[in-house]
Amino acid sequence: MQSQPDNVAYRLAARIAAVAGVFSLVVCALLLFDYSRRQAKDPQESMALKALKTALRQQPNNEALKEEIRAMDVALRETYARQRAFTAVGGLVLAGWRGRVPDCPRARPPRCDGNCPAPDCWRHLRT
Repeated sequence: MQSQPDNVAYRLAARIAAVAGVFSLVVCALLLFDYSRRQAKDPQESMALKALKTALRQQPNNEALKEEIRAMDVALRETYARQRAFTAVGGLVLAGWRGRVPDCPRARPPRCDGNCPAPDCWRHLRT
């Protein structure tokens, strides 16, 4: 039977692993949801923007139409940039989280000269 400190450490490690798993699943779900709603096309391929540009060719001096095209172009570009940034940050969060969590059980104990308060406190982390 395990001693009480080892049992507590194991339960703590299991809870941390469960939280890490839930966190990873939530980030994955958010990334997949964002990917499913995102347009893979270039923002310049918008049908509404193409229609406005066609109308501008017919009315080249219409300043209101030009301003509407500029505003739509800025909105499309901002949306595209936000989606790309969300995916990049989400991927980095997952990669960073995945990279750190598996290393935790492989941590090595600090060097001790025998005056440590609990010299065997790192025993459960050794591989």
